[in-house]
Amino acid sequence: MNSLADTVSKRFEPVPPSLPLKPLLWLVWFVSVLVGGYGVYLRLTQGHLPAGYGSYVPWGLWIALYFHGVGMAGGVFVISALGYLLRWRGFAHERSLRLAIVLSVASIIPAFLGVFLDLGRMDRAVRIAAHPNFTSM
Repeated sequence: MNSLADTVSKRFEPVPPSLPLKPLLWLVWFVSVLVGGYGVYLRLTQGHLPAGYGSYVPWGLWIALYFHGVGMAGGVFVISALGYLLRWRGFAHERSLRLAIVLSVASIIPAFLGVFLDLGRMDRAVRIAAHPNFTSM
């Protein structure tokens, strides 16, 4: 007699896609890289003009990207640290900590890239740290 687990596992077996999915995903990735590269090119050559900052939406997208990336990085770090300290199953090995560090860095890099692209003059970003002005607003 079949158990309930056998019935459920047979019922939800993955069905291979009828179309080849991998070439389609590569095409989507390639088109996304082209569109994103064109956007970065426009940002570097024309500055903030194409962004249309008369609306709150374009300004908010940069901030949302930053908060999303920092939130994911912090969440990965806190969950993995708690899991390691409390010896949760799956978090007790150092390998899981290495994976958490990679995920945290992979989520904070786009956040910092968003802030970097949002700066008015990206070439002057180093001046903030190199020549601080403590009396400025």
